[in-house]
Amino acid sequence: MSYESEAAAQDDELYDKYSRLLYETLVSGKGLEGLLEVAESIFANPVLIADTSFKVLAHIEEPDIDDVLWRQIIDAGYYPSSYLNVITESKELYDHVFGDEKPTILTDSDAPNKYLSKMIKVNGKAVGFATCIEYKRQITALDERLFEVFCKVTGSELRTHMSVNQYRTHGYEFFITEMLSERVNPRYIEERLKQAGLKLKRDLHVLVASFKDEKSRREYQMEYFKMMLHEAVSDGYCVVYGNSLVVLISNDPGKTFSASSEENTREMLESCGMVGGLSHRFRGIENLHAHYEQACQAIDLGRRLGAEGSLFAYSDVYFFHMLDLIRQSGDLEEYCSSRLFDVIEYDAEYGTNYAITAHEYLKANGLPMLAAKQMDVHRNTIDYRIKRLRELFGIDFNDSEAVFSLTLSFKILRFLGKPPFDNVNGA
Repeated sequence: MSYESEAAAQDDELYDKYSRLLYETLVSGKGLEGLLEVAESIFANPVLIADTSFKVLAHIEEPDIDDVLWRQIIDAGYYPSSYLNVITESKELYDHVFGDEKPTILTDSDAPNKYLSKMIKVNGKAVGFATCIEYKRQITALDERLFEVFCKVTGSELRTHMSVNQYRTHGYEFFITEMLSERVNPRYIEERLKQAGLKLKRDLHVLVASFKDEKSRREYQMEYFKMMLHEAVSDGYCVVYGNSLVVLISNDPGKTFSASSEENTREMLESCGMVGGLSHRFRGIENLHAHYEQACQAIDLGRRLGAEGSLFAYSDVYFFHMLDLIRQSGDLEEYCSSRLFDVIEYDAEYGTNYAITAHEYLKANGLPMLAAKQMDVHRNTIDYRIKRLRELFGIDFNDSEAVFSLTLSFKILRFLGKPPFDNVNGA
């Protein structure tokens, strides 16, 4: 027998021995900790198990490990976004990690060690994730074979371990998803609400979070992003719906979306490459779908109008939503002030900027000093231009009807991306 054949035979013998040991441990009822103890004796390296939100379920503490990434995972209790982003950014790597049945060896630029990783599935459905760090000894081909067995055995253990937790959350998740899809008979909403275990307060909002770049969305990471969003908005119920995350926020009257929650949400959205929309306040779960649409419109219009930031409120864009609806049945420019068009034509012919001055003056509530600051000019310049607007075009900023007509016209032109807004991001 050749050396290679003898080595292969020894590997097969060890494979059979350790596979039996793993299954015996499963049957003995020693749980995840028991499986991890056996795994660490087999691989001679630390192993951890996480759920589908990449939160650590179990590991055996190794205080001497100085690997940066491993310590981040253990100390935080979940995989850091930087680790997942490396996988997400490469479609080939993502498909290999989450689609391949075989374990995958990953490397990290910040650490010299390799990581043997594999999704844990039950009946084709992902229930967790396992990682072994190459720290004490080098990972071998036999380790890769045995790690696949370890993940299968762990999946059987997690099937029972996770089913209770999943049942507790799936009640409200299923109900909210059905409400978003308008599949719940209105006659049974209250009954279904009680069955789902939702304890809603009087004031409700809907928050929708979507990816700025759809290529960034990865199915197996949605649970992870859901966990992060739930931590940012602790007073809400979060579900995965379509290509987005949807949060039903529930508050006591007067205690709407708090400043801290808003800031945490913005930070979370930025870090995950996402953008969010927040609906108007509403009361009554039967209005969920309509306000979900509002949150989606907030995202769409906020981005089309070139608004800054990662979180858009429907209260800031609802007027533009109305314009969008009107545009479907008519020409919006017909609603604009003819005098404003005269100003725009004059600016184009003579190279002046009276139109944008009028816009900034209205935004400043008729305060020349504030308008001057916004335009970075002297107050006297604003005073002169307002005087010329009156002389040349008959615009009286003390006339409430004239002010309303101009304000409406500016909003329409901004929405359409027409002058004087053609050099900025419009809709």
